[in-house]
Amino acid sequence: MASRTQRKRPLLPSPDSTVFPNGLEAPVSTKHLLISGRVQGVGFRYTALHEAQRLGVTGWVMNEPDGSVRLVAQGPESAVAALEAWCREGPSGAVVQKVQVSVLDTREVFPEFGIRC
Repeated sequence: MASRTQRKRPLLPSPDSTVFPNGLEAPVSTKHLLISGRVQGVGFRYTALHEAQRLGVTGWVMNEPDGSVRLVAQGPESAVAALEAWCREGPSGAVVQKVQVSVLDTREVFPEFGIRC
């Protein structure tokens, strides 16, 4: 008996998921955070970068002229929530007073997490 090999059709991402550069499709959350307080000059961006990489979150972080830090996080909902929780504390030396969070409705896929100037 000859075995039949079935041809797999490529899966298209569902409306609430994204195909990441590693080829995996996962439900994702994309959030925009504006972090206020003593958050510049304390290594916030660099430690956010390392925390995002540890959690498998992509996006970016940057300093704002008013002294706040802006961050966009994309990834599995649990990982984005963990990074958001971390941002409420920040690195040692930071004094986070306020974190404004909004959900972004975007189809943009961030391939990595980076620091923007």
